[in-house]
Amino acid sequence: IRYRIEADGMRTDGLNERVDRIARLIHGQLQAEKKLMLQTLGRRLEIIRHYDKVSRKQVRSGWKLVQTEQLTGSDTKQSARWIDIVEKAGARLDAMNFRVSARTARAARQSLRLEAVQRFREQAAAMARALDAPSFRILRLKTTDREPVPPVPRMAMMKVDGQPSLKSGESRISVSVSGTILLPEKHFAAQ
Repeated sequence: IRYRIEADGMRTDGLNERVDRIARLIHGQLQAEKKLMLQTLGRRLEIIRHYDKVSRKQVRSGWKLVQTEQLTGSDTKQSARWIDIVEKAGARLDAMNFRVSARTARAARQSLRLEAVQRFREQAAAMARALDAPSFRILRLKTTDREPVPPVPRMAMMKVDGQPSLKSGESRISVSVSGTILLPEKHFAAQ
């Protein structure tokens, strides 16, 4: 979950305190969460400009302080509550992304790789039987996998009272096996 904390005004005085107050409120409410990583990504002071018709040029009309932060966690059931905490504190949601955890993806790839190798072996054996070969030898075997495509989150950001309605979606992990086999030499009668 990526969000930003903003404060703007005619002068820079007090912008730091307003941003820091919202950040402390969010951090205080989320620090007790298990396996939730909170990270500050950046902080910048921007000039707010507007077009002045009289002077026919852009003029400074104020300042905006923006702090960008990110929450990373593995409990998808709590993500709606985390967004609610962030928004109620006064921050604005920028983006929310779901992805398969590294441990889950690694385990799925390993299982799929073993299954794909077994299917390769079965196909090689079928090919050997079709050519009346008593055996086959694998000369080369290569496995490849594709990273899971992050699901497109279905977010209903409209809310009346309470937390937003979220659904994490699904990802697909793909593993393929290719290789070369060698069959014993066999002479076939030509008819």
